[in-house]
Amino acid sequence: MTLAKPAQDSDFYHRRTQELIASGYPVSVIDYNFFTHDQMTSLHSHDEVEIQYVVSGQTLVTCGSKSFTAGEGDILFINRHVEHSNTPAANNKCIFRAVIVNPYFIFGLGQLELEKKYINPVIFDSKISYLHLTPKSRD
Repeated sequence: MTLAKPAQDSDFYHRRTQELIASGYPVSVIDYNFFTHDQMTSLHSHDEVEIQYVVSGQTLVTCGSKSFTAGEGDILFINRHVEHSNTPAANNKCIFRAVIVNPYFIFGLGQLELEKKYINPVIFDSKISYLHLTPKSRD
């Protein structure tokens, strides 16, 4: 994908969604390497769900009206249409990987029982904006 960086392009996320759909393979994997506190992803939302894995450091995450710190080893699930952003926490370096995927790419269009029973209740519930899993919570 050859889109401009989000901070320079206010329509970046909408165009990325359109390109992912048109590609026939609506999955994007992006590595973010933040080395100064002024680096960040702008507050945005998109049609896809986003799964982030914090490789190192800490990131200040904003999802909707809530902000929290995610650290090394944490996994975040950010639901579709939820405004979110990331900034390195406390001037630390931060590296995280984001997997952005259209849920229909994996589960189809409402035809699988798994999707109807487990996926749709999550992705269509406006009360579930994100899930934050830490290494301790996964034990």
